Amino acid sequence: MTRTIRTAALGAAAMLAVAAPAAMPHAELVKTTPKAGSTVKKLPRVITLTFGEAIGRAYPATVRHDTMNHATRTRVNPRNRRQVQIFTSGNMAETFTVRWRVLSVDGHGVRGAFRFRVSGR
Repeated sequence: MTRTIRTAALGAAAMLAVAAPAAMPHAELVKTTPKAGSTVKKLPRVITLTFGEAIGRAYPATVRHDTMNHATRTRVNPRNRRQVQIFTSGNMAETFTVRWRVLSVDGHGVRGAFRFRVSGR
């Protein structure tokens, strides 16, 4: 009887191990250009977010100071699917907050924000 229970338990454990999906990491932001917390002379025409894995979809991002959004377009870089490009317009000495949201290729949504400053000099 003990042997039967042990065999059944091992069989059940093996089935769970096969059925359980491997844990996949979500897309992690590994680099921003400009760097988070940095000061640049002028607002870059393109802000680049680099992730640790390929991105399936980039949702419209915002590049704000006060209530004004300077982001004009957001896309996954067609030459490097680990990068999201945020195109901007305008130029003023302000602190900007970049808010982004992406869908990784594994289907998980990830969002975040960072700040940088434009000195105007």
